[in-house]
Amino acid sequence: MFNKFPVGLFGEQRKREYFYFNNLIDQTFFVARDSVRPVFNVKFDGQEIIDNDIVSSAPEVIITLEDNSPLPLDTSYFTIVHNNKPLRFYQPELSWSYQGPGTPFVITWKPELEDGRQTLEVLAKDASGNFFDSTSYRIIFYVYNENDIDQVYNYPNPFARTTHFTFILKGQDKPNELDIKIYTIAGRLIRDIKLSPTELITNFNKIYWDGRDEDGDEVGNGVYLYKVIAKFPDKTKSITQKLAKVR
Repeated sequence: MFNKFPVGLFGEQRKREYFYFNNLIDQTFFVARDSVRPVFNVKFDGQEIIDNDIVSSAPEVIITLEDNSPLPLDTSYFTIVHNNKPLRFYQPELSWSYQGPGTPFVITWKPELEDGRQTLEVLAKDASGNFFDSTSYRIIFYVYNENDIDQVYNYPNPFARTTHFTFILKGQDKPNELDIKIYTIAGRLIRDIKLSPTELITNFNKIYWDGRDEDGDEVGNGVYLYKVIAKFPDKTKSITQKLAKVR
């Protein structure tokens, strides 16, 4: 919708003038309603997730809304629902920060979640009433409180040059350290890949191996063993699998 407004401009002149009719201008301009959608994003522990992903039982969920309008945002423009129950901004696990128009409105949710299926739904709009999408953001995810590593594989297997080790991490804590040790079939260690917590996520992990040993040489054709060792704060778990190099 467009609105028409008349505007008058008046200027001051320090020197005396003989004519004043040319000091005035009368012009018309139009104002259009803001119709640009704000930019919306949700991250769990720094990651964007998809339906049926696994999430930590104590995640940090960051909800961000950015708008280029000069109109300010506030909490009334957000509706957040967890497991079909609305969240309120007075709840201790929910906080927000905002520096004013032109800056992102950031909501931080730090829940302690029980095991099982969880849902989160968020509806958000800007001060002009523009929603970030035609539908709400809705995600289904799963939580496991017990620390564990599961579904350990490598792909492709057999591999020609390179492969990836894949696994799922569950629980409240990531491993303090995770080792992928690769052995010959006779048991000689040829490569040790060490990963820190910052290189891991609670969910699906994919770790690249270039098919080379500790000296940087390509391993030969044949069958190898690999052991994935996850050192959690409360326990250590290891899983051994076979892989094959074929060229």
